[in-house]
Amino acid sequence: MGWKDLMKNVTDKATSIAETAQEKLEEQKQLSAIKKEEQNKKMEEMNERVTEYEQKVLQNILSGFSGASCIDVEDNILDFTKDYFEKLLLPANSVSASKITMYPYSDKIQKKAQKALREYDDTETPVFQFEGNKGEFILMTPTKLYIAVAFPENQTFVANVAVDLQQVSQLGFVSTEEGYQVVCNGVELFSADNVSEFDRITIEEYVRRLEEKDFEITETQIDEVIKKKIGDNILKIIRQYVFDDELLIYFAWGMDNITAKDFVVCTNKQILMLDREMLGATKNVKQFYYEDITSMSTDQKTNGLLEFALTAAFKLCNITIYVSGAQEKIQTLYTYEAERVIRVYQEYRRSIKQDEKNARQVVVQQSAPAEDDVFTKLEKLNKLKEAGILTEEEFNEKKAELLAQM
Repeated sequence: MGWKDLMKNVTDKATSIAETAQEKLEEQKQLSAIKKEEQNKKMEEMNERVTEYEQKVLQNILSGFSGASCIDVEDNILDFTKDYFEKLLLPANSVSASKITMYPYSDKIQKKAQKALREYDDTETPVFQFEGNKGEFILMTPTKLYIAVAFPENQTFVANVAVDLQQVSQLGFVSTEEGYQVVCNGVELFSADNVSEFDRITIEEYVRRLEEKDFEITETQIDEVIKKKIGDNILKIIRQYVFDDELLIYFAWGMDNITAKDFVVCTNKQILMLDREMLGATKNVKQFYYEDITSMSTDQKTNGLLEFALTAAFKLCNITIYVSGAQEKIQTLYTYEAERVIRVYQEYRRSIKQDEKNARQVVVQQSAPAEDDVFTKLEKLNKLKEAGILTEEEFNEKKAELLAQM
């Protein structure tokens, strides 16, 4: 075979291989297009079934409406929720483990809602969110209850339902063998696993208060809830340093590096700091009565890269307490926990100053009537003298006695 024939044979084979490859490529494109079309069709069918399921869930909820809303949209829900968050949710709360997020710290709710809820009105302020499993959650605004539940046929799909609060006659959280169930108008929406006792106490009490319009939160009620949350072992430690009539107003867990855990307690009389050093081997307790504290401040100073990373990631900070030229530091709290401790201090400090002011006013008011009484008696003595009942000498004698009392 000559050189030309050999080259022709190689060229023909290369052309054949290229044509075969092109045919396979076209075939793969066609198969890919068909597969994509089938996937799109299946996706459309699945979305249609999810929509049907959403309508079914909504219909069941509306069918269970008793005719009377359990939450009055006319109430100032945001103000109450802010108060509830600070006084009953935040104390002794485990931020990382909690399934509850509430106003005013609800920025992350807004972002999640915009992404996960098709009908979400982002002009509304989120009031609270409770998370379940597999992307399930409920979110309440001042006018609506948004629900995200897993689609039973394929739990990678989530169904969205929006209900007007005026059509919600029951919103319940119930412990069952399957988990902690969220119920609306008798309809079981979803279950949540591993719900802490903190969260159960918090969400059940919150909904009860909304339904009963019980918006006033007393110091005694705060004390009762905190004691339930912290448990008997911690309460036993605290009772060693407080009077019987003292009420617990705030409690926060702190972090000291990695190896220790400390906490701060605010009562209606003082701030307690307990530091369990080196895996809890020893403990150091410090007490500060509000009248002895000159000021308090927060800072985010760190002693190492690890602490800096923790501070940046979780928005942690320290509190410094200034007392008679000395200072003590509480390490390390979440920023809004630290802010709450300082607000509690400021509230009671103002109350102490107001009590002192009122006491001074009482002293002045008590002394004033004595002077008024002297002048009244002098007027009476003068009238007796003018009437001739007292002589000038007798009048001057009595007058000197009264003036000496001033």
